[in-house]
Amino acid sequence: MRILLLLVIFFGGVLWGQNVDPFSPTVSRQESEQIQEALATFEASPEEAIKVLAKLTPEKTGAAVDFTLGNLYFQSQTYEKAKKAYERALVKFPAFRNAKINLGRIYLLLEDPLKAIALYQELVRDGIADSETYLLLGHALLMESQAVSAESAYRQGLLLDQELLEAKQGLLNALMIQERYEEAVFLSHELLQADPTRRDFWAARANAELSLGKNDLALTSLEQARRLGSADGEMLGILGELYLAEGASEQAMERFTAAFETETRSVQRQVQAIRAMLASGYPEDAEQLLGLLEKRLAENPEVGSELGEGTVLKIKTRLLIAQAKENEAKEYLKELLRINPLDGESLLMYSAILHGEERSDESLLVLERAARVSGFEADSLTRQAMIHVEQNQYALAITLMERAQVFEERAQVTAYLMQLRRMIE
Repeated sequence: MRILLLLVIFFGGVLWGQNVDPFSPTVSRQESEQIQEALATFEASPEEAIKVLAKLTPEKTGAAVDFTLGNLYFQSQTYEKAKKAYERALVKFPAFRNAKINLGRIYLLLEDPLKAIALYQELVRDGIADSETYLLLGHALLMESQAVSAESAYRQGLLLDQELLEAKQGLLNALMIQERYEEAVFLSHELLQADPTRRDFWAARANAELSLGKNDLALTSLEQARRLGSADGEMLGILGELYLAEGASEQAMERFTAAFETETRSVQRQVQAIRAMLASGYPEDAEQLLGLLEKRLAENPEVGSELGEGTVLKIKTRLLIAQAKENEAKEYLKELLRINPLDGESLLMYSAILHGEERSDESLLVLERAARVSGFEADSLTRQAMIHVEQNQYALAITLMERAQVFEERAQVTAYLMQLRRMIE
């Protein structure tokens, strides 16, 4: 165990009454015997081991006893008590290096990285920071979103120990946060050579490649991870989206189905996959995926809380529209709009059905409602404009499109506006 190992190292440099290490306290013969008794008991009964030292009077014991007690609490995951024990050790012996290291770990576990940073920076200033100290300092800095400083700490740790895999992993995270994707891809190759089955390394590599716009390389990386059994539900879902973008619907469906069958796949991403299948013109596949989603929601209703109200019903509506079942879709839309009269997505779908039934005036009224919903202004105004173009009302259409461009400027709308203006010149 790592914490107990530090204790052994500590005793290696300390003799009864004679301290050969200026960063470790001396230990009396009696304290040494008490510590050894606790350590001998710990494996069989952690509670009894803690009692051996906890019953001692803190004011009468040295820093080594508090440090050992802190280690035992740490091993028992009693972090608050471990913190107090380490802090007592440092009050008694402020230069205690190992107590600072372990207390810093506790601060990280208790999500108090600023205190951990202060401790590890003291060790750096004292010139006694080792590779692991720099590693922990990097973690603390990264928790504080100080990616540049964290990078420096990880690199310093690697200078002292080139085989410190955790430092390379931390460095990879720091590079990703700084959007230095080329360097992240390069480092991910090195990490995967050391451990080709690590899911997080494959995920980081694929994310970096996607950020660089190299979707083909990301697809290859995710496929390699899948074949190694290292891809989780999120990675399989992204893989499905990449195949779908390439028009490889069969492979996309296989990856989406595999993603749906994993518990790690978020329901939001499942909804995204179904919508993508629908948008790409594969309603039968979308219906199959919807069945898997509904099965999951039936078996585990609480995951449905992650979805917005009416999400599944809206997917069913889109599916019916894709299957040319507008009358059934209208019934769903009426229910959705009864629940939320200002549901922008439902209003747009309803207006489209009305327009398809040549009920343009009613469609325009619905679109005017949608234009008052935040996030749907541009779409609703543009659709209103297109109906007015069909009615040869070009001036009104231009006005509506210009308003739509204020909310969201679109190149296609700009080009169409130019054509309309030429028509009325």
